[in-house]
Amino acid sequence: MSINVKKYTKDQMAKMVEDAQAEVQELRRVNAALTEQIDQMNGEAINKEKEIEKLKADADALRNKLTDTDAALGRTNAELTYSVAEKNALRNDVIKMTDRAAFECGRANYAESHPWRNLLAWVKRKAACHE
Repeated sequence: MSINVKKYTKDQMAKMVEDAQAEVQELRRVNAALTEQIDQMNGEAINKEKEIEKLKADADALRNKLTDTDAALGRTNAELTYSVAEKNALRNDVIKMTDRAAFECGRANYAESHPWRNLLAWVKRKAACHE
């Protein structure tokens, strides 16, 4: 922008220069404040990026721990299932043995408590004598 020097007086020109210098000073001050504000925002953005990276690393570590824990739980569940099946088989064997023992014991108790027990003993004695 050019100014026609013949159109203005020296005082008017000096006043225009002073106004322009004051306006430049104000713009420089605003520019410095905005530059400082941008630097702060850049610093905050860098800090946020670092924080986000740290959180992502923590999340990855937690995912890995979760995967390991799931695998360990799966192995433990398989072992527990096998143990429960083994326990059930052993329990069934014990029940069968107990039932058989109770049946045998019941037959023996029946034979001894039968009212004809003495008769059976007498028949055995007689059979031994006749031989």
